[in-house]
Amino acid sequence: MSSEKRDRTQLIVSIAVCLFAGAVGALLTAPHANTWYRALLKPPLNPPGWVFAPVWITLYILMGIALYQVWRKVPLGGDDTRSLAW
Repeated sequence: MSSEKRDRTQLIVSIAVCLFAGAVGALLTAPHANTWYRALLKPPLNPPGWVFAPVWITLYILMGIALYQVWRKVPLGGDDTRSLAW
C-alpha cells in the first residue's frame, strides 16, 4: 500500500472512530434529551435546536483529525511524544 493511500485510510478511520463514538452517545441520550431539554428555561441568546447537530458533527470530525495527527506522529530519537496526547 502506498504511503499516500495509507495516510488517507488512517485519516478516514480516525474520523470514523470519532463519529461512531458521537453517534453512540447521541443514540443513548436522544430519547431522554427531548423531554427535559425542552422544559429548561433558556437564555434569550440560546441558539436554535437545528444548530447543534452540525456543530457536534464538526467537532467530532475535528477530533478525528486530531486523532489522525497523533497516530501519524513519528517518534524522534526513541522519545515517543505521542504519550503526551494520550
